Amino acid sequence: MLPLERMVRFFDTVDDNWTSPVADVIAARWSGHSGLVRCIRASANYVFHVKGEERDSILRFNHVEERSRTGLQAEVDILQHLIAKGYPVNQPLPSSAGRWVETVETDLGGFHAVMFTQLPGEHIDLEDMSVSRLQRWGRALSELHHAAGDGPLEQRPSLADRLANIRDDLLEADPDYERAYDRAMEQLLVLAQDEDTCGLIHFDFELDNICWDDDQFAVLDFDECCTGPMAADIAYALRDLSEDRQGVVNRDDPRFHTFIAGYRSMRPITDAELDQLPLMMQVHDLLSCIGLRQFLGTDAPDDEPDWAVSLRKRLGEKQALLHDMLTA
Repeated sequence: MLPLERMVRFFDTVDDNWTSPVADVIAARWSGHSGLVRCIRASANYVFHVKGEERDSILRFNHVEERSRTGLQAEVDILQHLIAKGYPVNQPLPSSAGRWVETVETDLGGFHAVMFTQLPGEHIDLEDMSVSRLQRWGRALSELHHAAGDGPLEQRPSLADRLANIRDDLLEADPDYERAYDRAMEQLLVLAQDEDTCGLIHFDFELDNICWDDDQFAVLDFDECCTGPMAADIAYALRDLSEDRQGVVNRDDPRFHTFIAGYRSMRPITDAELDQLPLMMQVHDLLSCIGLRQFLGTDAPDDEPDWAVSLRKRLGEKQALLHDMLTA
């Protein structure tokens, strides 16, 4: 997630119409839009809707300290590979200068930015998913894993790399995390040696990252994609089947079996791979601990706005829940 203190400074530039002069400066690097650039959300990225002269698009950007140009270019390369394979994703758009990634200096510092086509369709909540669409969702994930198999994955980190990168911060936060971390890393490194079960993982194949247009789907938000056991994508996609979104995915839920039936219609995932789901959720929870720590920072400023105070409280409670689960 974006650091809350920096998010507050950014939203000080956003007016009641959800426009921001910072976003306007960044969007100006791309031609063909009417100038109406409005905020949609801010979580892992700042995301703005850009009204186009011929079509609408989505602007996504981060402070230069939060993401690298190399990582963003690697994401673009993967998207272009998937498009070439016929897999439906949001298409990157080059800037007026022909660059896929632009770095723009603003009054709030430098930002790396990318622009994408806006996908048609709508997001559907899990409660509203039909059996046929649940099955299609599962197949869509296996189709992604298949299409990405020979893609340009070298510049994306592995899941084990991502876990290794948080070790020092995790143990600095609380040495009691060490047992959960060591157990997860040991098992993850063993699984990573199996090339048949590892490949690109989207890392957030939830329904809010899929647009449905009748029976057609398209996938967005590949900014966290990495390589690792493909079972991880099943765990992260179906974590809503856990009552508190943490812990173990409920494999007794009929929707789980419907999703897996769809997945297996394209790729024969084994029961042994499905047995990895608790481990994958633990890896996800460890990464979330550090993400929340970076988001919350140390001490809340005295003049923090009400919306930030509320968000800090809610995510602080989630952080405490994860801590208790992982250190038990």
